[in-house]
Amino acid sequence: KCPLSGCTGQPELFYQGGAFEPNDVQARAGLVYFTHWPGLSSCPPSGCSGGAEEQLGSGAGPVAIDVDSQYLYVGRVGGQIVHRCPLTGCPATTGSELMTAVRPISVAVDAASLYVSDYNVFNWGPDAGTDARILKCPLAGCGASGPTVIASGDISPYAIAIDEGRLYYTN
Repeated sequence: KCPLSGCTGQPELFYQGGAFEPNDVQARAGLVYFTHWPGLSSCPPSGCSGGAEEQLGSGAGPVAIDVDSQYLYVGRVGGQIVHRCPLTGCPATTGSELMTAVRPISVAVDAASLYVSDYNVFNWGPDAGTDARILKCPLAGCGASGPTVIASGDISPYAIAIDEGRLYYTN
């Protein structure tokens, strides 16, 4: 971690996960939330040392996370789902699936919608080699209508972000 003014010298270590490296990170309301296959954790901004890490869930490959004032939105590549759970914990299966049959490598939320980068970056499973997509659905979930495709084709959207009027993605 570094101050917003910039890093000078070696950055301060926030988390050291051993064999499991962090995949995604979000900060909100005095906590830093992060995924580290196969786990999901939070720590105070001071870092995770000294027993400060709180395990929020594990299993089914959490790689993507976003957070709002009430919920964690977790993309689990291994489970091919995106689900919502309380900020206090997120087991692998919660019954709160918002999107299924996806390869959620990145997630983002705004006040009304969930955005997901559906990208088989690991190129495994029956859909290996299929096109990547960026999907959108209401925060209540996609239901029977399924998600809306808002970008597809020859894209490689590893990371996504949104602001008041635009979607940004890496390619």
